[in-house]
Amino acid sequence: MSKATRLPFSSSLSRASKMFELVHSDVWGPTSESFDGFKYFVIFVDDLSRATWLYLLKSKTEVMEVFKDFHNLVTNHFSSKIQTLRSDNGTEYMSHVMTQYLSNHGIMHQTSCVGTPQQNGIAERKNRDLLEKTRALMLQMNVPKRFWSQGVMAAAYLINRLPSRVLGFKSPIEVMKGRKVDISHLRVFGCICFVHVQPHHRDKLDPRAVKCIFLGYSSTQKGYKCYNPQLRKMIVSKDVRFQETNPFYSKLLETTSQGECVLDLFPLPRIELNIPYASTNKSLGLVNNDVPFTESNNEATQFDETLHEDGDNQDELQDVSQDLNECETTLSAPRRNPMRDRQPPTRFQDFVTYKPKHPISHCVSYQKVTPSHAAFLNNISSYSEPQNFHEAIKHDVWKEAMQEELKALDQHQTWSITKLPKGKRAVGCKWIYKIKFNSDGSIERHKARLVARGFTQTFEVDYKETFAPVAKMNSIRVLLSVAVNKGWPMYQMDVKNAFLHGDLEEEVYMKLPPGHHQTNEPDLVCKLHKSIYGLKQSPRAWYAKLSSVLQSIGFKRSNADSSLFVRTRAVGKLVVLIYVDDLIITGDNAEEISKLKQSLQQRFAIKDLGVLKYFLGIEMATSHKGLFLNQRKYVLDLLKEANMSNAKPAITPLDSKLKLSLEGTPLTNISYYQRLVGKLIYLTITRPDITYSVSIASQFMQSPTVEHLNLVKRILRYLKGSVGRGIIMKKNENTQIMGFCDADWAGNAIDRKSTTGYCTFVGGNLVTWKSKKQTVIARSSAEAEYRAMASTACELIWLKGLLCDLGVFTTHPMSLFCDNQAAMHIASNPVFHERTKHIEVDCHYVREQVQSQVIQTHYTRSFDQLADVFTKPLASHQFQRLLSKLGSINLLDPA
Repeated sequence: MSKATRLPFSSSLSRASKMFELVHSDVWGPTSESFDGFKYFVIFVDDLSRATWLYLLKSKTEVMEVFKDFHNLVTNHFSSKIQTLRSDNGTEYMSHVMTQYLSNHGIMHQTSCVGTPQQNGIAERKNRDLLEKTRALMLQMNVPKRFWSQGVMAAAYLINRLPSRVLGFKSPIEVMKGRKVDISHLRVFGCICFVHVQPHHRDKLDPRAVKCIFLGYSSTQKGYKCYNPQLRKMIVSKDVRFQETNPFYSKLLETTSQGECVLDLFPLPRIELNIPYASTNKSLGLVNNDVPFTESNNEATQFDETLHEDGDNQDELQDVSQDLNECETTLSAPRRNPMRDRQPPTRFQDFVTYKPKHPISHCVSYQKVTPSHAAFLNNISSYSEPQNFHEAIKHDVWKEAMQEELKALDQHQTWSITKLPKGKRAVGCKWIYKIKFNSDGSIERHKARLVARGFTQTFEVDYKETFAPVAKMNSIRVLLSVAVNKGWPMYQMDVKNAFLHGDLEEEVYMKLPPGHHQTNEPDLVCKLHKSIYGLKQSPRAWYAKLSSVLQSIGFKRSNADSSLFVRTRAVGKLVVLIYVDDLIITGDNAEEISKLKQSLQQRFAIKDLGVLKYFLGIEMATSHKGLFLNQRKYVLDLLKEANMSNAKPAITPLDSKLKLSLEGTPLTNISYYQRLVGKLIYLTITRPDITYSVSIASQFMQSPTVEHLNLVKRILRYLKGSVGRGIIMKKNENTQIMGFCDADWAGNAIDRKSTTGYCTFVGGNLVTWKSKKQTVIARSSAEAEYRAMASTACELIWLKGLLCDLGVFTTHPMSLFCDNQAAMHIASNPVFHERTKHIEVDCHYVREQVQSQVIQTHYTRSFDQLADVFTKPLASHQFQRLLSKLGSINLLDPA
């Protein structure tokens, strides 16, 4: 026990006796994403012939599908069967789906012992051989590392044709096919090549060939793979001429560690030495026009901005331009004419220059907003937030923010550094970065928040109770509608380190945060004394602290929403709405609001962000007519993340003839679909127009297909054409409550369930809406409509209670509009009809409210039924007409 060491590992001398008797496999990665989107690759090596099959992967979840393809290839092309698969213990090989597939096809699965990669040595050494040859191919010709995917494919292609000592100096292809292999077609990877342009792609005076970089051999066509950097397109052609001694990327001047030439990635602009600095902006802005053959317009723009920032005076700018001209001369010295002086014909420039047909600028215009609000929108859109610690540590401003957060944690005695006791488990942590803006769009502060990974906590071990009230978005919109109609000012406040004010009762340990000066000591952890963000019990502790303070100064908690606090006195009325650490304060007395702010600032570290303008990603524009809410920046960020900023806009979020099914090609990356739908759900806060379509997309979160992803992309294309759409709240000077309800009977073609849709108005402004599939199958359209009426009645009663808590009372019955007279008769008739006895008792709740005159039903034509937007896809004309009646407008529409 005191001197045990690992036993010697002896090499295996056994070999398979026939093809595919034993197949070795291993997954390599992750690495930086290649130009075609890959991060991993998996190999399958036949033990007898040592032939290698390599598949590129975007995620490890694709291993199962790739193995199925390989298995089918072995069966169809070699008339053979895989008997044994040998791999490590990676989750991609040990998943239930993989194990079941191997078992069903009689394939034995051998795995190496834990911590013993030598037992999978064939695959491990093959990975090493592949990477060594890939580096040799790429470094020799200075190929940028973003082309690693094609480099490793070319390496595998060559390895299968190289003689091996293990095979008696035969190549794997020769052993597998029993004949010599022709290698006369091999070319130097990364060299310059000229691909013939087909006649239908050029005019008579256009160039007949295009300059490309050679990136390997096609596996499905008898041709060479050549990449055109100008078009960013891979071309497979047999009509290729090579300059094998000339690399496409020059290694002159300074090169990066991957062999990328700086001047290839950032093309040189033309700068006159004798022009004054005041006129240099124009010349610097013409980089893309002066140099049409640029590999990346974005990179050129970054280089342009770097010059503009560094050129503080005329002399410095002239020095930079002189150095650049010298570099250009060095690059073009061997040529008769300088490379950047020779321009292709105009028609060919148009052919190779990519210009988006539908840029985002065609869909957004700020002409309808005031210059001050346009400046505000520009300010909040011009800043980006880092996504992880490695991005943030590169910027001093985020370093200071993290140091400030750690300092605040120490001052509040949030934790004590100790060793982790035996039997205890420490939760992880991460940094979250947010930029807080003032009401004028200026940056209030850069906020770095340390968040615990609370999802790793164990119930009744390091947490018990978790529930904490959080303001509903419905409550926020109701409060805004009341404030607009009453003419109340609205302010926003942010609590600094809010959760640190809550005491922690349980014993919780957390790993040291990234950037802490003691992270190099792995045995140390933080024993938490205060609740921090991310812990399951933190919101409850903070809410208890803040609510007790508000109640001590005369506020009463609302029964309809526990996050709403109201204080009514003779001097005026004050309302506070809590959303975690963000507060909305409004009322009819400005002096009382100022006193409340001072009172809270004495108890907590609270920042006054001024007038309510940017709250939880919602942009608010105020005028004497009312308030406009939208999520413009959120939509732009979502389109950018989905790489659909230049997509063609759509008029409606859904095709009116849409028919979805569970069948189709399943997605390999389910998390991508789930992430997009999750972001779209949050977008429905101010976008009732996409509520129904997002509800449809969210029904396939567990097993989405390509068809469902196309549905989500259709929604994104619709958002592209309506970036500035939001809801407007007008000053109608009334507080009447009304609702519209509708149901699409048996509208779901998969399970024939109906869809409930409703929307409610307070003071003439849209405040709540919903689209949800009913839990049971309705036997008639009247039943489906009746269930929708019951759901809407519950919402109306809740709204009335919320308004009563706000001190707003209505004497008139609430109006409920429905387009089904049978459902209205059921709601008003106390007789329990034979045809309705199968309906649950709770659905008759609407009948009680109608009989007590709390709700009054009204008939409306189907053509004027506003809730139709939430139950079915509509034609564009009707869709736009109903949206305008709902108060949903596109303020930034350039039309």
